[in-house]
Amino acid sequence: MRKANYLTLALAVALSACGGGGGNTPAANFDEFYGTWKVASGTCTQEKDSWAGGRYYYNNAVTSATTKIESNSYETKVTYYSDSACSIKAGVKTVSGTLKWSQGSVAGRSNVARISATDTGYQFSADGGTGLSLSSVPQTGSESKSLIDIVDGKNLCFSNNTSSSVLDKDGYPTTFPDTPTCLIR
Repeated sequence: MRKANYLTLALAVALSACGGGGGNTPAANFDEFYGTWKVASGTCTQEKDSWAGGRYYYNNAVTSATTKIESNSYETKVTYYSDSACSIKAGVKTVSGTLKWSQGSVAGRSNVARISATDTGYQFSADGGTGLSLSSVPQTGSESKSLIDIVDGKNLCFSNNTSSSVLDKDGYPTTFPDTPTCLIR
């Protein structure tokens, strides 16, 4: 699921600072990013990742994705459905990973963090549904680099490293889009 994977974003997606400098633990000003976050809104959308083979759907409108961010790790759970109305539960995909933190900087924002997220594992379960069938095994070890910030005191927003992003020398985006991807508490 693309929105949830921002924490794998990153969601964002080890605690040594990214791109040089820093120690093995994040600074105290990163505490505001820790906690459980949920997708703010969405629609029933077909999963396009190869593991699913186009057979499943997820519905962010019913908050089917949650991400728990701790100082050095994250876990994202996404509920999948077997129908395009997102009414027949198939199961849950849980992604776990590690995070690297460093201080970021974006004009007009006060506490931006650079976050490097690396998927370390996946777990699939029926969790009361009909069960998920894999077309392939998701790859672990993929790293994504993002900027994150708290907006309006309640939204955890991301600026992701994409092919159209302007990146700094360490591969992190340098700006936030006008409409960033956000999660809510």
